Amino acid sequence: MNKSILVYATILVLSMGASWVQYTSEEAAVPKEGIVLADVKKDDLQQLSYGSPDLKVLMEIRKDDLGSYSWVTLTETKKKKGPDGVETSEEIVTRFKGGEDATKLIEKWAPIMAMRELGRAEDKIESFGLKSPTSSVVVTTAGKTWTLDLGGDTYGLKDRYVRDQGTGMVFVVDDQSIKPFTSKTKLRETAVFSAKKTEIESVKVGRGAATITWEQKNIVDTAAAFWARQGGTGDKDETFSNWLDKLLKLRSQEYVQAEEPADLVPVMDLSIKPVDHPVESLQLLRSGEDWYARGSWVRGLVKLNKTSAADVESEVDDVIEGKAPAAPPAPATPEAPVAPGEAPSAPPPAGLTPPMPGSPPRLPGLPKPPGH
Repeated sequence: MNKSILVYATILVLSMGASWVQYTSEEAAVPKEGIVLADVKKDDLQQLSYGSPDLKVLMEIRKDDLGSYSWVTLTETKKKKGPDGVETSEEIVTRFKGGEDATKLIEKWAPIMAMRELGRAEDKIESFGLKSPTSSVVVTTAGKTWTLDLGGDTYGLKDRYVRDQGTGMVFVVDDQSIKPFTSKTKLRETAVFSAKKTEIESVKVGRGAATITWEQKNIVDTAAAFWARQGGTGDKDETFSNWLDKLLKLRSQEYVQAEEPADLVPVMDLSIKPVDHPVESLQLLRSGEDWYARGSWVRGLVKLNKTSAADVESEVDDVIEGKAPAAPPAPATPEAPVAPGEAPSAPPPAGLTPPMPGSPPRLPGLPKPPGH
């Protein structure tokens, strides 16, 4: 082969390889569509807040051993009239850990994106609802703060006009980056653990003096995976697997805001070890008829659904002792339907053998009729 042809072929192959690497790298990190109003990195974000006359939302970005999360403070201002007709205002403050919707909202603001840039638009400020704005969004990093005044909706599309206080420039932004702020409790975390069942290596359950650990065998093969007691025979423990399903479905109803109930009684301690992630702990507690949980994932004390929590607690002793779940009662045998106007048939007298269809009844001690 001609040497020069070989050289050019080598160069072509290397160029194609470099192009493929660049293409796949760009595909892995698809940039957001629109105009970058501010190139804010998610890891640099410290606070994200929304303010209006009747609602303020502060989302603080915090970090601990389990990673980064948001802590949300909602301040609602409610007006009411007293018996004398005088109107007063009351502030209601609620604090909780942000859930999946809160995480998605934060990602919408890192970077800060706009759909269109409209310049200063000084002659249209009033029609854009930006002459005397009453609401705003503030994005804060370690070194800078951006404040965006919120105007009215765009015609037809329901997107929002905003103005950057720092530059005076007007933009159109996607309403879905603003609307979730007013969803209030939808921003709240409801799960008590982060991991799915298929992602958990082991679970430890502590109840009184007993502490038992279960491991998920064949975890890399979902179809063949099963749970077994650590240090046991290695047999599949279906009782535990079914109970774990119920445990992972526990959801918080609200975060405890005021002082904790004085009569909280610990019921059990749990910890799960997800694959390639730190251990998550949870303590189940009871106060009268109410159930609570305190854990590393929820980062606080939460109130649980009574029925679900009581169901988990009622079965934990059987799970620890390795008892099979109680079999459901056998369904009752349905009675034959009775034709209208016909009396239901009574059971045969004691000792009387029910007749075969077309045969007379046979009394005890009598010989069988011929042919039977």
